[in-house]
Amino acid sequence: MLLIRLLFMHLLFCTSTLLWGQQYNTWRYHNSYETSTALETTEVAVWSASLTGLLRYDRASGEIQTYDKTNGLSDVQIRQIAWNTEIGSLVIAYENSNIDLINDFGVVTNIPDILNSSVTGSKLINAIYTKGSKAFLSCDFGIVVVDLVNLEIEATYVIGNGGQSVVCYDFSIAEDTLYAISNEGLKVAFDDGSNLLDFQSWNIINPSITRGIEHWEGACLMHSLDTLYKLESLDSLTFIMPLSGYQTIQLAASDSLYLIQTEGDFI
Repeated sequence: MLLIRLLFMHLLFCTSTLLWGQQYNTWRYHNSYETSTALETTEVAVWSASLTGLLRYDRASGEIQTYDKTNGLSDVQIRQIAWNTEIGSLVIAYENSNIDLINDFGVVTNIPDILNSSVTGSKLINAIYTKGSKAFLSCDFGIVVVDLVNLEIEATYVIGNGGQSVVCYDFSIAEDTLYAISNEGLKVAFDDGSNLLDFQSWNIINPSITRGIEHWEGACLMHSLDTLYKLESLDSLTFIMPLSGYQTIQLAASDSLYLIQTEGDFI
């Protein structure tokens, strides 16, 4: 019995000492960056997002910086990131549709407009495309255009047949043609003075293209659930390869074009 009492007192002493040593102001926030949910490469740095934070690798110095909600970021669970050269900042979209901008100096600016909007239903941001000083967000209700200079929503394109909301998975621009991948298929509109707020300006080109699009070296690649195509013209697709058997495919382009299987390997 005495041995048990001594052992209990020893454990109690160790526990109280441990708790005293871990006062509130000594706790540290530890993130795991082993699993990347999104990746973006610039001439200066490589950015890698995880569910809990953001990692920046400086390509010249090899220095690594990490960001999370305790040192600048506005939220957790990063869903998509995209670099905008015009303003020199990374656009961050979170699972709850909050948006941050962060530059190479670690300065964070929050744009909570979609998060705080009165849109009913899902506000999920599925992809980010940037051009000039704008970001085009493919959302579960349409396409949102963000002015990254004035930090405001410039327009929302609701492009469903009949003017209803549709899920948009990806977006791209080539010259004066705007491409939107939706659950109704591939839609195009023309930046020639047309009213892009009018759903009738968006025409279905191919109803089977419902996943992603990427422009690379003058070519336009897009895919359905099970096939990768090259767009030759607005009414002509060339078969590239089958995608059956792959999981959650995404297209990404830098020096090369990558076909990424987010639950496995990449090609």
